[in-house]
Amino acid sequence: MATRCIFAIETNYYMDKKKTTKVYIYLALAVIILAFYMPPAFAAINLNVTVEGVEDAIKKNVLAYLSIEQQKKHQDLNEHLLHKLYHDAPDEIRRALQPFGYYSPIIHSELNRDGSAWNALYRIDKGSPVLIDTLDLSIKGEGSEDERLKSLKAKLPLKTGDILINENYEEE
Repeated sequence: MATRCIFAIETNYYMDKKKTTKVYIYLALAVIILAFYMPPAFAAINLNVTVEGVEDAIKKNVLAYLSIEQQKKHQDLNEHLLHKLYHDAPDEIRRALQPFGYYSPIIHSELNRDGSAWNALYRIDKGSPVLIDTLDLSIKGEGSEDERLKSLKAKLPLKTGDILINENYEEE
């Protein structure tokens, strides 16, 4: 990425043409030297994010929750932010697994630098899903004889022994 700097100097001093040319030459040399020896301020971080141990919809959800995955191509990503996002990721992974019934995952993470590239690796052991052990739903009061409520109760997608999957009982 090339950066162009333009400097304008105004002066109230009267200089002869020779001195003015010399000043501009020194100024141009100083700018060139600074341009080559300054570290790049906007160098993008090359980051690879890998998630292992989950597949399909669960993996898609984990990647959607991971801030490090969302920010990996952002021009403002720097090493400080990279480390923060890396350390936030296990909590984000835990939240991403909950809608699928996994509430106690074990997550191993690694962040390595290989030359100019960073590699963030997350190995996920989902653990055992939460199962519905007992389901007791009763309708009391005036609505207990309402046929629509009885029909809703019969169609309830939650059954004993099923994995507690959020979308099965959450409706908008």
